[in-house]
Amino acid sequence: MHELFRPMHRNARSRNGLLSRLGAAVARPWQTNYVCPSIMTVTAVAYALRGYEPYWDAVRPPDAEGRRPSGVAYRVYSETSDGRYPSGGVELRAVAPRALILAECRIRNALASRGWVSP
Repeated sequence: MHELFRPMHRNARSRNGLLSRLGAAVARPWQTNYVCPSIMTVTAVAYALRGYEPYWDAVRPPDAEGRRPSGVAYRVYSETSDGRYPSGGVELRAVAPRALILAECRIRNALASRGWVSP
């Protein structure tokens, strides 16, 4: 079962309002580490609507390992006696079925082979 349908852990509950969460979900960088970034953007919006706080990592400059593009995760908080503080994140799982992801990949590859879009 997908984690969107399970009860949310209290440390994953967002501290921000809905508009802030939706804005963070659609603020996708140009370079992502996903084959289908549009599906992951829809996934981030679904997580934001559910109450999670999605965010896109910053794109890091190339290093010895190569390019370091962005990914999307939801923020997790730690509770201390002073309050709640961001302590990391959990990468999102796509909400789309595998067949839809493969269909988008085929469409993008077909358009790229004709020179209409970059791969």
